[in-house]
Amino acid sequence: RVSHRLDLSKAKTPELTEIDLTKAFKTELNYLHQAMVLFGRYTCKAVKPNCKECFLNEICKSKDKIL
Repeated sequence: RVSHRLDLSKAKTPELTEIDLTKAFKTELNYLHQAMVLFGRYTCKAVKPNCKECFLNEICKSKDKIL
């Protein structure tokens, strides 16, 4: 969800999304994964994302954006 909202991947499956992210972020993937999980849990939530507090608000392309 987070990678799609930030336009890092347009893949339709988790496996293809992982391939896109691996190509874009070649190193430190374990840190990227953990950061995206926590970011999705506390800021970029599936229901009622916290867009007003998000530091990536300006680059977010989400149709779910709430300002």
